[in-house]
Amino acid sequence: MILLGIGTDGHYCGNLPGTTKFENLTSYVGEDATEHMKDILLSEVGGDENERPDFYVTMGPKSVMQAKEIVLFATGRKKAIIIKRAFFGPVTNEIPASLLQTHPNVTIVLDQEAASKLY
Repeated sequence: MILLGIGTDGHYCGNLPGTTKFENLTSYVGEDATEHMKDILLSEVGGDENERPDFYVTMGPKSVMQAKEIVLFATGRKKAIIIKRAFFGPVTNEIPASLLQTHPNVTIVLDQEAASKLY
């Protein structure tokens, strides 16, 4: 089982929109990291700009899809639009989490705000 979150741009596990191929077992993110992802990396090192890594390596979509079960959590109104696009729109590299639609055993856990665009 793998537990995931989703970014407001549709990324998961650091697999960024438009940069990750669905067939990748691992993903390398370097100079193509968004400012948002750079801020996340900065928070991981306690805000010390000198310690922020220049790149990261993460599980690629193919590795994630090999899990027997996927559980995705999302909270807050800021996630509402991407939840609708990722799970009720087309599967596209521009919204990496849309690939999760094709997994046979996904559970999506949302609070009311994150689910607000679904009804």
